[in-house]
Amino acid sequence: MIDIISGVKNDFVFKNIFGTNKNIDIIKDFLEGILGEKITEKISVEKEVELEKLTKKNKSGRLDVKVKVGNKKIINIELQLRNEGNMEKRSSFYAGKLMSRSIDTKSTYNEIPEIIMINILDFKYIEGEKYHNETVTVLKDNKGLEINNVIKHHYIELPKYREKKKKDIRNKEEQWLLYIDGREKERIDEVMRINEKVRRAYEEEEYLTGKEEKVRIKELLEKWEIDRNSAIEYATQKGKLEGRKEGRKEGKIEGKIEGRKEGKIEGKIEGKIQGKIIGIKEVAKKMVEDGIDIERVAKITGLKKEEIIK
Repeated sequence: MIDIISGVKNDFVFKNIFGTNKNIDIIKDFLEGILGEKITEKISVEKEVELEKLTKKNKSGRLDVKVKVGNKKIINIELQLRNEGNMEKRSSFYAGKLMSRSIDTKSTYNEIPEIIMINILDFKYIEGEKYHNETVTVLKDNKGLEINNVIKHHYIELPKYREKKKKDIRNKEEQWLLYIDGREKERIDEVMRINEKVRRAYEEEEYLTGKEEKVRIKELLEKWEIDRNSAIEYATQKGKLEGRKEGRKEGKIEGKIEGRKEGKIEGKIEGKIQGKIIGIKEVAKKMVEDGIDIERVAKITGLKKEEIIK
């Protein structure tokens, strides 16, 4: 059975609201609420799939919503729905990656920006009643002196916020947490009357998750992922077979090794390219067949109208 995650907690919806520069004012308002400070520098949003090579044989992909605040800060936003038992290490790992990629060989250490990791959790994680916790590093013998705070982690636990008896809908952070949690419709309606940015985020969510589209888009995206993986596997196996045949034909050990290597590499490349192209086009065509407006399909898939019509 397909697990449909409704509203802004759907990964696809969350990243299409908070991971695009067209919603820069919405993201700025959200960050000001979470960080409790006014943002005066120019901000830009970068949404990308980052493939981290953990080992030569083991790879894992991660989609980050990354916000740059001038040249002084990089903010990573993540909504985590399930406790996988690795939140601290994972947050620290990606913070280190963001820092190492923030400068090049021509830079100096003084140019390293502050890294802020915002982890919104749909589960209880930290002991205590406080729903928003921020990390700081202090000296062992002088707890009042902060040091090495170039990286900070924010852990926001939605279940704890739900339990808060007196909610303040005038508080910007609480406005956004009420919206993201999505459980108190009457309060969310009040928030939308107060905060125009939250209202626009809600309208964007409605646009992306209309009743007739929500289930179908989710199904199509999942099918595309399965098709892509299958295409990669098929092309890889085909490449291996071609490599072995070529190697036997040469009748040399060197020929076998090179044939297998080349076949595997070519197979993976061919599979990734073909799987991605075919998958996206198939999704687009089925979305149009299901009556979804072609303009909306083009926006969601990134394809041109001509490619969808073909």
